Amino acid sequence: MKPLFLLFSALVAGYPALAQQGLGGTWSNTAQPSPGINTGQANPSSTIGPSSNSIFLHGRVVMDDGGDVPLNIVIEKTCNGHTSALTYADKKGRFTVSLSGTSAAKYADASYDANSSGNPNQPAALQSVRKPSLVNCELRASYPGFQSDHVTITASRAMDNPDLGIFILHKTGNAPPSTVSATFLNAPRQALKFYQKGMDDLRADRLENATRAFQKAVEAYPQFASAWYEMGRLKMTQDATAAQKLLQKAVAADPKYAPPYVELSFLAMRAHDWAGTLDLTARALAFDSSSYPQLFYFSAVANANIGNFDEAERQARDAVRIDHDRRFPKALQLLGFLLERKGDLQGAAEQMRGFLATSPSDEDAQVIKTELAALQTRLRASNK
Repeated sequence: MKPLFLLFSALVAGYPALAQQGLGGTWSNTAQPSPGINTGQANPSSTIGPSSNSIFLHGRVVMDDGGDVPLNIVIEKTCNGHTSALTYADKKGRFTVSLSGTSAAKYADASYDANSSGNPNQPAALQSVRKPSLVNCELRASYPGFQSDHVTITASRAMDNPDLGIFILHKTGNAPPSTVSATFLNAPRQALKFYQKGMDDLRADRLENATRAFQKAVEAYPQFASAWYEMGRLKMTQDATAAQKLLQKAVAADPKYAPPYVELSFLAMRAHDWAGTLDLTARALAFDSSSYPQLFYFSAVANANIGNFDEAERQARDAVRIDHDRRFPKALQLLGFLLERKGDLQGAAEQMRGFLATSPSDEDAQVIKTELAALQTRLRASNK
């Protein structure tokens, strides 16, 4: 078993949201960008494919209570255990995706695993319609605090019926909404116009233009937490200090807007600032303990690294408990290490099997397979 003090490097390196080379050169730790202003028309980028011969699939997202569809629901694909974003649904829940798996949601796509593609060993740009990257992948809708129905894309279904049907979003907790800032709802028209321009630029991979648009949005409305947050996300891979300052302005503008806390806690964890990680995750989880499993995961890593192993286990269990779609399988890996450390071999083996079932092609999969085989040998010996 890998010594616990080495866990941080391995787990952070594999954290699904840390895309070193995401589309547009950005990444994020949240499953969701802050909301844009939908016009009711289908996202134009979602209908642009890699070639005129592309095959397109379409579907619709609805809420289980029949309510309005939240802004900027992301449509995700999961292929070989790796999850990435494909596009956004419009405000009526409609979406279109290319069978080739080409991502239209460029900014959101960087919120996931850097290695995510239809075939993790082959760049998406090299995959053709003859070998569609969505075949044998699962598609679902993603929005914090909700669980989605999903569908598996088979070759025959993709060719015979492009209608993916309805994806129902089911609320998973009773926490107050923290994925939409109250300042967004109160923003003046001019600030909203600049913000929408920034979101449009992000989807088109015009990152410098997006930054300028968000800057104009906060100049028009200094309390615009969503715009401060988006600027902070854009700075994450370029200047961590600048990103931190921008994200802190988002928190100051709206202390109950969760996404900036997620980014800030990740920055603290990456810097081995365990006290800062624990403070930030605790503050966010105090008002939303059901939407962001990664907050529990960050807390578990921090607690493990300062020797609070019982608390680390509790936090890892909570991460696994609310990660209904298994978007953060590293929590299973961490929980397995913690259980093995305290001698719960059966429990550790169960978590490792869960990790392998979820992420069979993860870079740590072979290591976990070897460790699981050793655990099973020990369990058989103890039962004799």
